[in-house]
Amino acid sequence: RCLDAGMDDFVAKPIDTATFHSIIVRNLDMEDGLTPSTSSPFDALVLQKFYLSLDDDVLARELLSDFLDITKRQVDVILEAQQNEKRNAIKRAAHQLKSSAGQVGASALSSLLSQLETVAESHDWAHLQVLIEQIASELVRTTAWLQAHLSQSQSSE
Repeated sequence: RCLDAGMDDFVAKPIDTATFHSIIVRNLDMEDGLTPSTSSPFDALVLQKFYLSLDDDVLARELLSDFLDITKRQVDVILEAQQNEKRNAIKRAAHQLKSSAGQVGASALSSLLSQLETVAESHDWAHLQVLIEQIASELVRTTAWLQAHLSQSQSSE
C-alpha cells in the first residue's frame, strides 16, 4: 500500500537494523532519483551524519567546499614531495587528509590516503607512485561528485 501511494520505500516493524541500513543507503545514494548510484565516491550515511552533526546545511556546504580546496592543495604537496622523493612530506600530507576525507564520507579517498601513509614509510617508490596516481584519479572523481552535490543542494533551497 505504501509503495502504491508513492513512497520510495518502507520498513515494517519490528525494524531489522541491517535492512534499515540497506534501505537508507539505497535511497540516499541515488544519482537521478530513480537509479541507485554505484559510482559515488561518498558514503551516503557518513555524509548524512556530517550534515546532521552540524545542524546547519549552509555551514556544511561551506565546509565541504573548503574540504575540496584543502584536499587539492594537499594532493599538490604530495605530488611535489613525490618528485623530490620526500617520503616524510608524503606521509605527513596523507595523514592530514585521510581523517578529514573520512569525516565527510569520502571513504575511497580516505582509504587510499591511509595506504599511502603506510607505504610512505617504506622505500617502495613504485608502490608509492601507483597509490599517488590512484589518489589523483580519486580526487577528480570526488571533486566532480561533490561539486554536483553542492550545486544540487544549493539549487534545492
